[in-house]
Amino acid sequence: MRKNNKAKPGQLLEINKVTNNMLGVSLRKTIFKPKDIRRILSKLITAFIRREVKSEEAKTLSYLCQSYLHALEQVEIEERLRTLEQKAKIN
Repeated sequence: MRKNNKAKPGQLLEINKVTNNMLGVSLRKTIFKPKDIRRILSKLITAFIRREVKSEEAKTLSYLCQSYLHALEQVEIEERLRTLEQKAKIN
């Protein structure tokens, strides 16, 4: 049976509060690069160890970071493949 993964009312607000206040990251104005995700995860781990972030919040943010990095990786692979295909057509 599959869980309903939709955000509950207020959950996104809570995550935004956590990222703004504890991690120093604004979700509204940032385009993340892999180094940004590394910094966010480092701050998240520290905040979790200090018990400043609830377990569920830490899990959610970790999952989002992992998903975002995976998406970036897929885009990079597509771009590399496209470049290789174009070079193969020329030769």
